Amino acid sequence: MKKGLLSVLAVVLLTSSSVNANSEFSVAERDDLLAAIELRDRLIAAQEALLNTYRCLLEMDTELVPGGCRGRNPETPTVGPTPTVGPTPTVGPTPTVGPTPTVGPTPTVEPTPTVEPTPTVEPTPQTFIDVSVGHEFSCGLKTDQTIECWGSNNRLVVEPSPYPPRKGGPPDGKFVAVSAKHGNHACGLRVDQIIECWGYDAPAYSYYSTSFLGKFTTVSASLFVCGVRDTGVVVCWDLPGTGSPYTNFGQTRPPAGIFVDVDVSAWHSCGLRRDRTIECWGSNRYGESSPPGGN
Repeated sequence: MKKGLLSVLAVVLLTSSSVNANSEFSVAERDDLLAAIELRDRLIAAQEALLNTYRCLLEMDTELVPGGCRGRNPETPTVGPTPTVGPTPTVGPTPTVGPTPTVGPTPTVEPTPTVEPTPTVEPTPQTFIDVSVGHEFSCGLKTDQTIECWGSNNRLVVEPSPYPPRKGGPPDGKFVAVSAKHGNHACGLRVDQIIECWGYDAPAYSYYSTSFLGKFTTVSASLFVCGVRDTGVVVCWDLPGTGSPYTNFGQTRPPAGIFVDVDVSAWHSCGLRRDRTIECWGSNRYGESSPPGGN
């Protein structure tokens, strides 16, 4: 039964390979037919080789296997016919390219938004550690230990004078204290403990303090100047040798003893002693030189 089935399969395969060569075909149809025949021939050859393999494996119709069988495999694999290469297909005409589509109008570009102006940066405020006010002007000791004055410059306290020899204005350098009250000048205590003054008649004050009175720990300036020396003694002075009428109340004549601080006004002065008591001198018209519980 197996032998008859294999015979039928072979007949079907051979019959399906016949082609009517007399049929009339167009060039395209002929090319398609030849390509189909080529494909079918390859399939028939593959099927024949597979059939020979089964013949040897099943030991049936082995006499039909080209070269016979060795063991259960064909001696030489059946090589199918070389497929016929058909003619190169005809390339059709290049399709006509249609007209370039109409490009629509360019979209309206939105205007660039207005850039807000950069806000003005406010200057960093200057910082101070001390301040003192005089007659129509003020002076401050800044955190960098320099002095700046502002207000009226009638007494050459705020800024230099354009007319020599008076310079005026706060001197350069570093200070630890500043004082300016009722007078026409201001004074500062330098870091080296020297008192320096500026303004109207300031050169006389500055010269007298730095040349004759040594080093100080505090300074207070009004119509005259007082300071506590590094020895604790209070020293006050007016313009040398002028006999100023503003000092005839005794406000420039401090008592003996040791003080830690001193402060002056126009007509009187007060000092703080080491024992924390206060002693004042000068005018006492309104009791201003009579501190409670003090001298």
